[in-house]
Amino acid sequence: MLRSLYRLIISVSSPLLVWVYAVFMVFIWYGARFTPDRAVLVRIASSILSDLVWIPCGLLVWTGAFAWLLKQVFRSSKTSGRIVTPVLVFSAAVLFFIFFYDAAFAFFFIPLAGLFIGFLLHLARKKITRIHLSYYIPIACILILMVIHYRWQMIPNSFMGSQPDDIKVMSYNIYSHAGYEDRLRVIETIKRESPDVVCFMEYNPMRDPQLIKQELGDRFPYMLIADNLTRWTRSAALILSRFPLKKINASKVSDKDDRHVNFIFGEMEIDGRRVNIVNYHLITVGHRIARVARANINDREKVNEAAGTETEIDQEKYEQAHYLVDKIATFREPTILCGDLNDTPNSKAFHLLASRLVNTFSAKGWGLGDTFGKSWIRRRFEKIPFIRLFARDVMRIDHIFVSRDITVVSANVVKNAEGSDHKPLIAVLRIP
Repeated sequence: MLRSLYRLIISVSSPLLVWVYAVFMVFIWYGARFTPDRAVLVRIASSILSDLVWIPCGLLVWTGAFAWLLKQVFRSSKTSGRIVTPVLVFSAAVLFFIFFYDAAFAFFFIPLAGLFIGFLLHLARKKITRIHLSYYIPIACILILMVIHYRWQMIPNSFMGSQPDDIKVMSYNIYSHAGYEDRLRVIETIKRESPDVVCFMEYNPMRDPQLIKQELGDRFPYMLIADNLTRWTRSAALILSRFPLKKINASKVSDKDDRHVNFIFGEMEIDGRRVNIVNYHLITVGHRIARVARANINDREKVNEAAGTETEIDQEKYEQAHYLVDKIATFREPTILCGDLNDTPNSKAFHLLASRLVNTFSAKGWGLGDTFGKSWIRRRFEKIPFIRLFARDVMRIDHIFVSRDITVVSANVVKNAEGSDHKPLIAVLRIP
């Protein structure tokens, strides 16, 4: 497999190109968030590319794996050289990515392990030349970067085994514009997954209360709704709980009513233990520049105006994240944060929260864990059947964080959920 991968890379690249790709990965994952405020569009683009930048590397490694596998299958055939062609092998890898994108990452450790073993065998047989090393070194840097960035997400869950006292928490942005049928699908997902606590974002307080109480009232006797209702009361945060729940007073976060921001600070009593629960929905950066781009990207005045607005919003989001961190620092009890950060793990806001708390999916999730993108892509490209058919979630913007005294047992994204433009995130937690 190593030789097949090497030949493929030789045919399509040069060591310099591989090094450029490695630098690009470093910038997307680690450098973009440090760009100055006026470079907010760079941060938006890097956030979108966060879980896509690995694809060229993944595609090449899987191509090498398919090349090795097909050669083993057709080893005894006299026509194997004509059957196992580079075009066939690369096409097989591309189709694998198109149809099984999530699996391509989740099982990436298999060809990665094969590549490492192959390298060791080549090294033992002293078949490594200087030309080989000129490619192996940057490739090794890229793969090491992936391992450092994704860590435990690259291997199957080390599931601890649940205990009766563990609680199952769901974070779910249910899309404020969704209709009655969509809400029934959301409710079906919740009934199927059977969480103990559900944090809703974009709950519609004008339309949803009756349906949710009717369908879920028996399961969740306790409910909290955010005080600040945004977008003409069409969107709010909501917490449903099996455990006794009360609201903690918190100061107003934003004076701008048009900014999509919701917070709930609550306190649950779980078998005599007090646990803080926070439901957050931070502002979205990128909507305004996207609207201008769709209308007329050549209108420089409007583009610059939108970029300036996005810079202000980006700074406001960081202030909101600081507000969360400062508020949580005053809590003495174990704390759970559920919500839509509207930012990926390479963002300033994510790193601020992760510096004080544990991100549940980063700790115990397996795979990319992307929660958003599929529905958005289908809406934007509804007239192009090919894109609609193969649309996938490509951004991890929904996150559950917990204080460091809580043990994360497992975390996963519910991929077969329907009814919203987001996928729900679930974490099983062990409270001390």
